Amino acid sequence: MTGGFRWARAAHNAYRRLKVPRVSRWMACRPGGPWFCVDGAEGKGIHRLTSRLHLPPEIGVQQTTPDTVRIACGDTVLHWRALGLGKTEVTSGWHCREFGRRLAAPVIEYTVTCALPAVCGWCLTFEPSTGRASLERGDLGEPLLRWTEGQERWEFPPLQGKSTS
Repeated sequence: MTGGFRWARAAHNAYRRLKVPRVSRWMACRPGGPWFCVDGAEGKGIHRLTSRLHLPPEIGVQQTTPDTVRIACGDTVLHWRALGLGKTEVTSGWHCREFGRRLAAPVIEYTVTCALPAVCGWCLTFEPSTGRASLERGDLGEPLLRWTEGQERWEFPPLQGKSTS
């Protein structure tokens, strides 16, 4: 744990037929935010990567800029922001609370077309200006998620699941 952040990572190989041998998702969070999601894809060639955040039907969602979305649930407001160049849009999906019943619900989709290997990601914060996050390449070409908050700065290499401060 670094800076109060905890993280988890998972990967699978279900897209081998598309010449993407492995995809992964890395999530980091701490109480009070921010929360980060970084998706990675290994392989070669140009591919379209889409990361989705499915929300329940009672959540209010409004795209406020090309790369930010305001999420409201009662008095609680969160701000979703893409960590890179890509296309952000609010679409509709399904929420299934019980067997045999599906409700229309908002989905935030972030799509980027790029050469593999690649990563893309997004973050959630309570305030739109709280800290600054960026997804960049490190000195060795590895992806690094950088989070700066006041005078403090953290770097997370999401594909290795380690962190430095």
